Amino acid sequence: MNWFKNTTKPYKAEFFVACVTLLIFYLTYFYTDVAITTRSGIDFWTYLFDGQITKFYELSKNMTFYDTLHCDALYDFSVYIIFAIWDFPLWLAEKFGGIDALYSTPCLLWAKGIMLPFLAGTVVYLKKIGEELKFSKEKINWCILIYLTSAFVMSSIFVLCQYDIIGIFFSLIALYYYIKGDMKKFILFMAISITMKNFALFIFLPLLLLKVKKVSKIVLYTVCSMSIFLLSQILFTLLGTTPAGSFLFAQMNKMLMGTIDLGLGKASLFIIVYLGILLFCYLKQIDSNYELQRFSTYIPFAVWAAFFVFSESSPYWIILITPYFALLVCQNVALLKVNLWLDAFAGVGLILAQNLFFPWVFSYKWLMPLMPFAKLIHPLETMVQENNLAIFGNEESLEVFTNTFGLPLTLALFAFSMIALVVLNFPRKKQTEANLSAGISDFSTPLQVERSVIWFRYALSTGVCMVPLFFYFLDWIF
Repeated sequence: MNWFKNTTKPYKAEFFVACVTLLIFYLTYFYTDVAITTRSGIDFWTYLFDGQITKFYELSKNMTFYDTLHCDALYDFSVYIIFAIWDFPLWLAEKFGGIDALYSTPCLLWAKGIMLPFLAGTVVYLKKIGEELKFSKEKINWCILIYLTSAFVMSSIFVLCQYDIIGIFFSLIALYYYIKGDMKKFILFMAISITMKNFALFIFLPLLLLKVKKVSKIVLYTVCSMSIFLLSQILFTLLGTTPAGSFLFAQMNKMLMGTIDLGLGKASLFIIVYLGILLFCYLKQIDSNYELQRFSTYIPFAVWAAFFVFSESSPYWIILITPYFALLVCQNVALLKVNLWLDAFAGVGLILAQNLFFPWVFSYKWLMPLMPFAKLIHPLETMVQENNLAIFGNEESLEVFTNTFGLPLTLALFAFSMIALVVLNFPRKKQTEANLSAGISDFSTPLQVERSVIWFRYALSTGVCMVPLFFYFLDWIF
């Protein structure tokens, strides 16, 4: 068992186990959001060759999927360009093969695959950022393993098949250039990321304020960061069609759900905290490059932690926080064990809460029928958005359990873990000054990782993502 006691580096076998787990989930689950955008990616070519690409949004209204879903094209045009490039083989298969790609298992596996190159890209840029921060090779490998075994990576990408990873990829490129001090490339890649649902704007502004204090430059750089998105909106408006608009503003009602009662009504907790972060970043005077690097990973993590604690979010958006946690945990060597435990508890708490709050999303009868795992083991004849817990009792009892016990407990576990991570990992000035005086950097300090913690976290992450699979086997057995 000497290999288990070695705390200096992860083994190739551990990466292999992680990848096998992700492959099993890849072959087991398929959430329909990616089918909706895949259909838009396929139709893109039809509209293009028919000379109607300028009417893309108009022609993409009220699309029907799997007999029950109705949806419009909701995102910026750049998202559909990426999907169109990936989905071109599916357009060929439908055009010349006479198949419906959304009911073909091989086609759906290809459609899901759009996330894999971007996930690989985030790994590449985690490595590059780690190198820029002077992480050792062993620490970079730990960072990547911690990232890939996150419950949020497993759930968002491999269970719910989400493509927020595309925007994250460009955000990490932007962060890499931010740390290098190349503001032009930082703004360019943030501008690309902002076109992907606009989420990157939330971390762009505080990072900008951390470095830039002149108001005219802040306004200029902010406009530049929005330029690609705004040009797309203007172009489609001039062409006489209504573009999708801002996804962020369309979802604003969710972001304002967590509130506090004030004299005249309710105020958004997230907006209060976010404005506080912006003010802190503007007033903060950075004294060294080392301090800037510490805050460049901490601030995005803190923003997303506030967002997910205080806002109602779709279950797959949580992927936005994961790369920043991996970078943060590898900086704070003294808190490594505590950070990994808190992350594990946060993953269990939130994903269980999501199973209760979004039962139709995590329904095994909705996620599994079209995938190879269910077809080979125990075929499911129809796709139904049914609460997994229905197997245990009637709907009234389920609702009482969910609202009285389930959600309050699981969300409390998640909120506590996130708030603790934000508080414990704040880059304290005295600690920074002491490290600089002693010639010590948390970045270069080796990680001593207890494998028992890594594996227990991995087991919790895997287990909570197997909840739909657990109910699938109950259905099969009983």
